[in-house]
Amino acid sequence: MAVSKSSFNFQKADLQRAEEHNSRTSKITYLLKHLDSNKVNENKRYMDYVRFKKLAIDSYKQKHNQSMQKKQVDNLFLEAVINLKKEHNVKDIENLFKELKKEFTGFELLDVSIHRDEGVFLDSPYPENELIYDSINLKWYHNDLDVTDEIIDYKPSKDIFYNEDTKDWYLDKEFKIKADMSKLQLKMNYHVHTIFSLYDLDTCKSARLNRTKMSLLQTKVAEFLKMERGTVWSKTKRKNHWQIKEEHAKVREQKLKKKASDNDLKEIIKQQRKELQKLGAKREEHAKLEALHKSLKIQLEDDNLSIEDIENIVSNASYFKTEYEKLKIRIDEIINENIDLKESLKDVKDEVEIYKQVIKTLEADIEELKNKSAMYLNLNADVSKELKQAKFTLTSLYNELEKSKESNKNLHSENRDLKEYIQALEIENDKLRKENTSLHATIDDMDENSYQNIMNRIKQHTNNYQSKSEPLEESSNTKRKFRKK
Repeated sequence: MAVSKSSFNFQKADLQRAEEHNSRTSKITYLLKHLDSNKVNENKRYMDYVRFKKLAIDSYKQKHNQSMQKKQVDNLFLEAVINLKKEHNVKDIENLFKELKKEFTGFELLDVSIHRDEGVFLDSPYPENELIYDSINLKWYHNDLDVTDEIIDYKPSKDIFYNEDTKDWYLDKEFKIKADMSKLQLKMNYHVHTIFSLYDLDTCKSARLNRTKMSLLQTKVAEFLKMERGTVWSKTKRKNHWQIKEEHAKVREQKLKKKASDNDLKEIIKQQRKELQKLGAKREEHAKLEALHKSLKIQLEDDNLSIEDIENIVSNASYFKTEYEKLKIRIDEIINENIDLKESLKDVKDEVEIYKQVIKTLEADIEELKNKSAMYLNLNADVSKELKQAKFTLTSLYNELEKSKESNKNLHSENRDLKEYIQALEIENDKLRKENTSLHATIDDMDENSYQNIMNRIKQHTNNYQSKSEPLEESSNTKRKFRKK
């Protein structure tokens, strides 16, 4: 595998053009349209250009006590195009500029745009990863040997065209001649566009790059990116981007105008056969193609027909154009049908979304009803349980009440008897109180025999009423009194 060559080339930046090109907001025809630029590319802005310009002018004046020269202001922003390998990313570019800033000062990185949507298709006998392209001299190299004459390149939207409807590549804008992609190899052009400034905001100085430092710069870039260093400085003045493209087109045109070989004719006819089969052409059309093949073979021997001449003759053949027009009409019909189907599908999708919302709402309502139903069932069970308990309690209370009524009757009866008994006791108590008072009045003069007679009388009287209270006994004080006597 050939080691990719490094290249770090810069010039004064056209900020507006660079912004449109690097962000892919402008129309760029030569991109590989089968790739999604938004997905494969990387873009990062580090500082607004207006802000950087103000910081640079202000810091320069503060550091040097004078205004920055107009020429320096005009050349404050530079754009560099740097070759990359497939695995390189934004972080690699950031680290590269840190190294360059450390080595030369300046190199303030402001914007990075890595492009992975550019390349060319090669008709080459060598594997594309073994080829290296010299963009200055417009030459292809294989193992350091110049193999330019053996290679034909096809640039997107210039030499080869992508049909976004069929997702196929063609050799003409009208999509008549389908390219045999099995014969072509895609050579990617991985690179990065950077907007930077040689003015260093930290040191307030600009990097000054003479020939020696420029050579060192190229070496540093190659080493850091692990790529082969480009050609050491020569007296050949480097061409700009558009000059290189123009010269490249001239070289390719010369190759195509070289006399075609019999193999070239066979390959072109082979592609047309495939196209006719795809179109469902009849036997007559195939016969016409074979007749054209024989005619071109004779012309090829007598005249200096180029590949381009043969392609034009075949593509302009009336029978092929007729079939192509039929196919184009059918394609247009299919496209229109597809548009109608897409519209119908969109309407159906909208209706489906509405029904989904309705179903979602109904499911929510059903779930809510289920929850309420479960809640009511639980509540009903609780109420039934509580009613059963209440019924049991009421029955118990009723039974107790009936018992209480019976007991109350008995209590009323007992209460009457007790009241009568209490009344009798109160009457007897009054009598006894009176007698007691009389006895207390005479007790001090009474002898012991008299006292005993009285006590016996009281006991006898008490026994007659069968009192529930304990029998009347002598007090200890009274006994002590008579003992003393």
